[in-house]
Amino acid sequence: MNDRQRETLRRLRAVVTGLLDAPGTESAFWADIVAFYRYVLTLDDDSLRLIRLHSTYWGGHGPMTYKEQHLEPPPHLTFLHERYARMVAKLDPRWYFAEPELKDCPFQYGALHDGRLINLDILRYQHAIANLVLTGVMAQVEQWSPGRRTVCEIGSGSGCFAFNLRRSLGDVALVLVDIPVSLFLTGAFLIVNDPEARLAIVDQDTPRGHLAELIASHDYILVADSMADRLLEGRYDLFFNLYSFQEMPSATVRRYLEIARLTTRGAFYSENLRGHAKNPENTDSIDDLIHDHLDAFPDPAFYQAQDVGDEVMRPIIGVGPLVGGSLSIRGELLLGYAGRVVTLRPPGS
Repeated sequence: MNDRQRETLRRLRAVVTGLLDAPGTESAFWADIVAFYRYVLTLDDDSLRLIRLHSTYWGGHGPMTYKEQHLEPPPHLTFLHERYARMVAKLDPRWYFAEPELKDCPFQYGALHDGRLINLDILRYQHAIANLVLTGVMAQVEQWSPGRRTVCEIGSGSGCFAFNLRRSLGDVALVLVDIPVSLFLTGAFLIVNDPEARLAIVDQDTPRGHLAELIASHDYILVADSMADRLLEGRYDLFFNLYSFQEMPSATVRRYLEIARLTTRGAFYSENLRGHAKNPENTDSIDDLIHDHLDAFPDPAFYQAQDVGDEVMRPIIGVGPLVGGSLSIRGELLLGYAGRVVTLRPPGS
């Protein structure tokens, strides 16, 4: 690790530590988990080279999931390879996502697929990007914004989705938002695995109105949830939430959706359950909240007609008033990265 990386880590650790007890937006669902994971802030710089192994809870599967100890691959690895192959079959290699390899580690957090390291998290991310490409949405966004693009991700978690987006999109600034401990995991992962990237951290001393300048001069901009109002200073070609709206209080989801409505000049993409049984603070259907704020497809009636149950993650693509027109959705929309997999053909395909 070089001096620049160490200095960025030092500042990241200081900012996150200062925000730990600030009023934020985390739900009771996450409170105990986040309290436990505060230990990551005490890891020394050299230990952080394996930071990805400390964020595995965020994906719901541990680091030994992919350690092959059998003559035949276990069923979950067979599933992993089959689903990944299906998702990338119609994609240009530019859109192939993969996990960066762990250096000097006796095992990897994933399994090799045609030379790319993949895991269940990568499968989720690949599912999202495949939907945007296969529906023609990504091509429209790139046509609308031919220069440097800006992406906002609410709930950046491990940082691996943002890492892959930067490789696929090229000249892009990624504004990444999460609760403090998760934001540390995001930042440490990116510092370790994308050492040449320019990373900025918005803190209490960042002047109002300064986000646009950071977007112009940096590759990653980290924003804590308690400062989410700063997002209103930017404009975003893509705006993502994957798998975490369902774990937030409904009021928090509404706030993020209002920000997306006011700032998204391209496409919004969500993949969430309608609601989470273990999150009583989420009192409204995520589907309904999205449709209350954005012109979005598919609507709840569409999923009901397709006999899609509440246990399946629901891709929803939408636009806000800044687009100045409707988003044309054509082709295939893949539903469900695990269990039941359905291919939907939206109207106009």
